[in-house]
Order: sequence, then structure tokens, then C-alpha cells
Amino acid sequence: MKVSIVTACFNSAATIEATLASVARQTWHDLEHIVVDGGSTDGTLQRLEAWRGHAIRVLRGPDAGMYDAMNKGVAAATGDAIGFLNSDDRYADAGVLASICDALAGADFAYGDMVFVNPANRRVVRYWRSAELQRRRLWLGFLPAHPTLYVRRAAIESTGPFSLDFGTAGDIEWMMRLLAHPTLRSTYIPRVLVEMNAGGASNASLKAWLRASRHVWRACTRLGVRPAPFVIGKTLRKLPQWLRRGSPA
Repeated sequence: MKVSIVTACFNSAATIEATLASVARQTWHDLEHIVVDGGSTDGTLQRLEAWRGHAIRVLRGPDAGMYDAMNKGVAAATGDAIGFLNSDDRYADAGVLASICDALAGADFAYGDMVFVNPANRRVVRYWRSAELQRRRLWLGFLPAHPTLYVRRAAIESTGPFSLDFGTAGDIEWMMRLLAHPTLRSTYIPRVLVEMNAGGASNASLKAWLRASRHVWRACTRLGVRPAPFVIGKTLRKLPQWLRRGSPA
């Protein structure tokens, strides 16, 4: 099975090499890494050039934001399965892609756990533990961590591209469409797959959280999901991740 990894980046010189190195360390070698750069000016492209010779393809040019860049990466991908690794994230260990491909042998999409780490010392500050998919929990805000999600090409084609209408909730709206599909089979991988640097646009401040919640509310309305239980449930599920670092997300 060939895996396509899509990384959208813009001015990511400080973090992109750790992302690239974590891909290069994978024991699963049937892969391609598509980096979609939106016009970086901080040295990102020079760092990407230093990794020429690895399975990296760089797509350069302006885009309409992260989800537009991800759509471009998906359109260029040639793998049997596709996943997304942010330009400041990294795989937890060298066997992540092997675990994902094993899981996809009997599923249309697979996902696992993720930890948020302090970028200064790599200390875990939050643990996003997922669980087997139950669609009744989906409508109460249960979602896997998007960077751990790998999807077979046919399932991506049936789900459609990321919408650009929902700001920072574009990945949430896309995952809701995927997870709610009545015939697609899922598999949960019960281990940490990705380390994400703590922070993020939707968690940076109360104002950012409110803006993100409005985007999620609109996505729920578009999809015919009751928005209040979803938004409240999604928010409450974050609390145990901080307090106990391991409850289901």
C-alpha cells in the first residue's frame, strides 16, 4: 500500500525539518510526502531543498488558506491512502505508518491517539485519546484527531474536498462528512501516532475559541446536526485531556 502524506505550510522554517525528519524515519517506505507551500519567505523553501532526494514533492504557489492547500495536495496524491501531517507536527515513532497500513488492510479509514507537547522541552501537556467510532457519540462532539486520520482514496473521493466556508473548522466539517458515511468502515489504533506542538489557531485565546465554535456551529447546521450538543460535547471532551491526559476525546 502506497501512502501519500500531505503537509500544508507557510513560513514554517522553524519547524518543517522536524516534520520532514519524522517522515524520513518511517519504516514503511512505500510513501510520498507532498508539501504544499503557499509562498513562504522565511527560508522554508531552502530547508525543503535540503531534503531533496527523499520522497518529497513540493507544490509552490498562492492558495486560499490551509484547506485549499490540503485540497491541492490531495489532487496531486498518487497513494492508495492519504493523510495530513501539519508543518509543526511529527510522527511519534518510526513505526506509525506501518501501524496505519496494517489497520487499513480491513478498513476505509483509520485513526489513533495524539499528544500535545511543549515545543521547548517536548513535555506532554495534553493527551487526545480516541476510541472506536460510535456514530451516536459523533453527534455529541466525538471526533478523532485529524492529523492521525488516514483514509483510502475511494473514501476520500466519496467524501469530497475540504470546504473553504468554515474557517478553522474546515477539518471538523470534513471529518463529520467522512465519519457519518453509512458504509465506510473505520479502525481505531490504540496508541499515540502524532505529536503536535501545543497551541493552534482555534485555541490561542477565548476570542479565537468563540470564533472557531461559531464555525463549528455553522458546519453542524449545514450538515443537519444539532449544533448545541455537538459544540458543548466537543468542548467538554477537552477537559479530561488536560486533567487526566488520556480520556476519550
